[in-house]
Amino acid sequence: MVSRRYVYRLGLLAGVISIILCAVSWSDESVRNVIMSRYPTTQITDVRESELPGIYEVVMGQTVGYTDKNARYMIMGHLYDLQSQKDITMERLRSVRRVDVSSLPLQDAITYTEGTGKTTFYVFTDPECPFCRKLEAEIFLMKDIKVYYYLIPTHQSSPDIIQSIYCASDAHQALADYMISGKAPVRSESCRSDKPQKALKLASSLGIHSTPTIVSADGRIMNGYARNEEVSAWLAGK
Repeated sequence: MVSRRYVYRLGLLAGVISIILCAVSWSDESVRNVIMSRYPTTQITDVRESELPGIYEVVMGQTVGYTDKNARYMIMGHLYDLQSQKDITMERLRSVRRVDVSSLPLQDAITYTEGTGKTTFYVFTDPECPFCRKLEAEIFLMKDIKVYYYLIPTHQSSPDIIQSIYCASDAHQALADYMISGKAPVRSESCRSDKPQKALKLASSLGIHSTPTIVSADGRIMNGYARNEEVSAWLAGK
């Protein structure tokens, strides 16, 4: 038979746990409220305690920052766990940074299909970017893919090259020739495309500010160069 004292202790323990949980919830919400009072136009997606005691993680759209319990100071940067060699911020960014691919203007992209094209992804790239060229050489080795390219200028010499590529009769061939073989496209003085500005505006709206950047079919984002095997595994969610 269960004693009254035992039942009383269980009830007391449950009450303590409830108070703790409420305190944690209130603390997270209080941090959010303070930030919102100071920056009312900031989109606060989530606030939670970080793995670093006393520091709160603040998700603002597709950006992650860190603040103290009073929300007085804000740290923008990456939080690392040196023991596990883990980039905590990057893991969080991968979970919050998603692109609604259904909203991407495919008519403004340069399209490339290899084989069945069963694996679709999107690449924000600059023909003048060295790591973009390296990535393009890796994409060239991949099979059964469909790629939508958005060319955004990140170098001083990029705008003219990008214009020439968009104005070419076969834009993807012109892109591949330049990025892989170094063959410059023939410049057309009569053609002036508005697609580079559209691509730049699109990238900015998605929080994409560097090249190369890959977006998967389910909206995940990968920044920088990777080998074709790594890209394929990432696209498959591995």
